[in-house]
Amino acid sequence: MCCLVEIAMTVWGIVTLVQGRFFLTRDKIVRGTWAYVIGGLLTATLPVVLGLGFFVGLVLTVIRGREPTVEELLPLSILDVVVVTVILSAVVVIAVMKGKPVGPESTPTQSEVGPPVPPPVDTNNPYQSPSPRPDAPRDR
Repeated sequence: MCCLVEIAMTVWGIVTLVQGRFFLTRDKIVRGTWAYVIGGLLTATLPVVLGLGFFVGLVLTVIRGREPTVEELLPLSILDVVVVTVILSAVVVIAVMKGKPVGPESTPTQSEVGPPVPPPVDTNNPYQSPSPRPDAPRDR
């Protein structure tokens, strides 16, 4: 059952990494760098749990000199739940701290910034295209 949660977290993390945004609620969203951090944490859940399980099994095999039985490994299955809980808690804390209300993108539009500034003209460069006349009509 817990493996389904880990798979869901991994898929959710991949979607977050691709989109670059993470919806905590309908009204709160995380964008940019922190969304990528959240996506990385969510994506890393399954590899971390599998690696931890492999490591614990390997250590128990080396210590006991034989493969551990299911009864010996059952108490250690709590590690799976602990890893998932820690990662989900970190994701929620980051999203609550860095989330912003849903709204338009924070990047300014061209009308807010102004017209683009043309590059400087080098009169010594014969290959540079001629600059437009200042009184010529602009294409919009």
